[in-house]
Amino acid sequence: MAKNQEENKSTEIENSLFKLADNLVAETEKLLRHAKTEEELKIGFEKFLDPILKDLNIKPNPRYERTIYNAGRHDALHGQVVIEYEPPQAFKSQKSIEHAYSQLVNYIQGLSKSEKETLFLFESKFIGVGFDGGKIFFVRYKGDKKMAKIELNTDDFTLIGPYDFNESSARTLLTHLRALARLPLTAENLADKFGPKSELASKTVSAFADALQN
Repeated sequence: MAKNQEENKSTEIENSLFKLADNLVAETEKLLRHAKTEEELKIGFEKFLDPILKDLNIKPNPRYERTIYNAGRHDALHGQVVIEYEPPQAFKSQKSIEHAYSQLVNYIQGLSKSEKETLFLFESKFIGVGFDGGKIFFVRYKGDKKMAKIELNTDDFTLIGPYDFNESSARTLLTHLRALARLPLTAENLADKFGPKSELASKTVSAFADALQN
């Protein structure tokens, strides 16, 4: 009985993923009819992503144009997925693909180094995504995950794609976003969640004050 319930739940999740991926592709195709710049693509696509992430039970917490130590500013960071947007149809040029790939490798190296939990790195938990509206590719770390290192070697990354942005590649993107939605346990992220400016801190102080008064 329990096994059947788990199988049914898994099937429902996969069906939902197919539907959401299909919707994302359809909306992106509409967006490309008028989006001419990288910024227009980013704003429109991120707007489509927001409700889809909520449907996947992911609380959207994107970060835009964040400066990464020695790596410049990324376009968008969703948990541990960093997205580099390029102008629509830019990936028709191999030079543009190589440029976006290089940028993503730099971002992942910088993020991994600045958010590492110990002195040494063994692997990277970040995934890079290059996107121009019509095509998409992914960047992963493929180095030795057992060897301690101070930084990640550029040669240890691999480019997967580019692929046409269709239901299959959109589903891969959503799968990565779902799997890597958790924020790294860094001082910055903890301060955002529990620091004096957070909603949780405000509610906690109010609760303590009420408890003392009553």
